[in-house]
Amino acid sequence: MSDARRAGVTTTGTDDAPVPRGLVVVAAGGMLLLALVLRHYGLDLVDEGTLLAQTERVRTGQWPYRDFHTGYGPASFALNASLLTLFGVHIEVVRIGLAVTHAIALAALTVLAARALGALAAATVLALTVSFFLPIAPGLFAVWNIPYPSWYAQAIAAIGLLAALTTDRRGAVALLASGICMGVAFCFKQNTGVLGLAGVLVWRAFERSEPEGRGSPVLGIALAVAVAAGGVAIVAAGLAPEGLGPTGTFAIALPVLVLAWRVALLRPSGTLWADAAWLTAGFAAVVVPLVLGLVWAVGVAPLARQLLHVGSGAASIYGAPYPGASELASAIAAASSGWRGMRKAMDVGWLFVLPAGQLIAVLRLRSYARTSTWRLLVPSAVLFYVQLYPRADLWHLLPMAGLSVVVALGALLHELSNAGATGRRLAVPVLGMLMVVATVRWLPNVGVVRAALSTRPPSPPAVERAAIRWDLASSPALRAVPDVVHAVAGAPQLVGFPALSVFNFLAGVPSPLRHDYFFPRLLSDAEEQAIAAELERVPQARIVVLHDSLAFFSEAFASHAVIAAAIERDFARVRQVGPYEVREAAP
Repeated sequence: MSDARRAGVTTTGTDDAPVPRGLVVVAAGGMLLLALVLRHYGLDLVDEGTLLAQTERVRTGQWPYRDFHTGYGPASFALNASLLTLFGVHIEVVRIGLAVTHAIALAALTVLAARALGALAAATVLALTVSFFLPIAPGLFAVWNIPYPSWYAQAIAAIGLLAALTTDRRGAVALLASGICMGVAFCFKQNTGVLGLAGVLVWRAFERSEPEGRGSPVLGIALAVAVAAGGVAIVAAGLAPEGLGPTGTFAIALPVLVLAWRVALLRPSGTLWADAAWLTAGFAAVVVPLVLGLVWAVGVAPLARQLLHVGSGAASIYGAPYPGASELASAIAAASSGWRGMRKAMDVGWLFVLPAGQLIAVLRLRSYARTSTWRLLVPSAVLFYVQLYPRADLWHLLPMAGLSVVVALGALLHELSNAGATGRRLAVPVLGMLMVVATVRWLPNVGVVRAALSTRPPSPPAVERAAIRWDLASSPALRAVPDVVHAVAGAPQLVGFPALSVFNFLAGVPSPLRHDYFFPRLLSDAEEQAIAAELERVPQARIVVLHDSLAFFSEAFASHAVIAAAIERDFARVRQVGPYEVREAAP
């Protein structure tokens, strides 16, 4: 038996570091246990509610893009609708599926980090990822319970990266499997699949490069042009009036452009064509049937606008600028105000630390640099980070942050190693310090876990479809949810405005409208007029309205004044439940 086997590690058969099995088990098992403990904790009224309601639409026979509006891929709706059909229409079913997804994602991240950086650094990556990028909003919700398609897409993409790394042993089959995984990721979240596929292809160019001159510079340059085109597009869009802003454009586009430069210097052999063909074949085997099936079911125009975002204006509607130097300075200044300020400063800081680490890593990337896994993770992290366009905030960073943490930490450790004996001696203390920071960051969640494990008050579940611990809710809007569900139960149709379709799901009442989520500036004037007219034709519907600063609600009333006026005019308030108005057709 080898020393690696005795130490409880899995050897990879490559130049990568061994993977400790115990660490992988701790990552997956710990995440699964934590998610199961908090499966009854809180509820995100806006995003979670919308996604649950749209999943219920699919379960009852509706089609995305045709019967309701969404910009996500169809796979998360189909998956969760199937789970609800199999195991019952209950929020816990979706959350248990998410718990399994997160466990798989963390296990895959641990394997990738261990292979690239070693066991101790992988443990640090795991601690930082869980502490900073799987947050809990005390009294409100755990973010990992929200069925964002990104969670599923990134987990599947990570499996695709692991599949690609078996190419030396399994050959073309591994690339075919990787392409299939990226195709499945596309079905959940479109840009995740496309960028994941691009990352693997760039990695193959590094692996196929022949620096002694036998390869073809044309292949490297052609691939570099494609990567650079993406970077230039980010620059153009980012510097637009409603774009990312200079800081965001620099943070996202510069590593992409440097990656293109590194690729242009490669001399890949002609076998890169075969690699690209196998990857593309796997991707197309999933995506092409999906697109053709959706074209048949919903038509070309809705599919192009909502799935492919052709002419949707999504970038200008949902865009949010990247934090700049002034925001970072304000966050650092606020850190002295207490724990909340410190947390905000650390959260904003990641949006500067991660792209800086990516930039350093890609500047040093060579076809012979370090390990095969490292050469895969660097371009993958750089390209996955592009998903922060057009909405550059911490929430959109959460699902993909783990890979960037690996690369940023790897870049730091590499620089310490290059600094000589003193730098190498600092590596372990630095990892220890980061572990302490991660632990301190997570400590406030201990109270949440203890509360979730406490004895439930002696009363039956208030809402049949959601056995939520309402007694732990800190928000008046959240505490009032059971009473609102009871107030609208039995209604033939229900509309929640501006984004309260959570009550459609919880009460089991359908919506007469295609739209569940009235984000500011989402609708054209003609679409608003059509919805206002449609409300006149559904006098039997009840409407739940929340005038609140929650999420984008305040801005939504101003942006969709025509719809708000139609609700006010045609539906009388018949009940006030906490902060909610319950309305019925005016006599």
